[in-house]
Amino acid sequence: MKKIALIALLLLLTQTALAAPPTTSQRIGVVNSDEVLMTSRLGKDLANDLDAFRKTKLKEIETAGKALKAEEGRLKKKQEGLLRQRDLVGEEAFKKKVMAFEKEMRKFQETAMGWEQSKVTAERELLQKKQQLEKPFLARLLAVVSAVAQEQGYDVVLDRAAVLYSQRNNNLTDEVVKRLNKK
Repeated sequence: MKKIALIALLLLLTQTALAAPPTTSQRIGVVNSDEVLMTSRLGKDLANDLDAFRKTKLKEIETAGKALKAEEGRLKKKQEGLLRQRDLVGEEAFKKKVMAFEKEMRKFQETAMGWEQSKVTAERELLQKKQQLEKPFLARLLAVVSAVAQEQGYDVVLDRAAVLYSQRNNNLTDEVVKRLNKK
């Protein structure tokens, strides 16, 4: 998602630059968005917030999983006990116990399916949280990249992931990180 948003941002900057009257040469800058995300204070805060959210969701899932495991163990022991009682109780009493046990098993299976669904839901919530956290970061990144590009006379700024080669003096990453860290 970050890459898509950044590419859209860069396309917007490219369109803006292409709409300008043609010049003899256009200056093209490069920003390594991954490096900005990993080294800027805003990027680190985003990563920490996302990691904390992920850990919370993981702990919830693990707690529910442990409870399910314990219930599974309890039901297995109950099933073994039920099988041992088969010859000790009457047929009618045994059928009632089996029916009660089957009802417990169905409830357990529903709970297990709910747990599986909660894992999927947690993944979706994590993705939503990531998008929520990245939105202001990307807006701030766009503002800083635009300012740096205008001040240094760049017509186009591309993400390093989209560029096979560029000269080091066209890399604006350090300046972008420095400015992101100022505010």
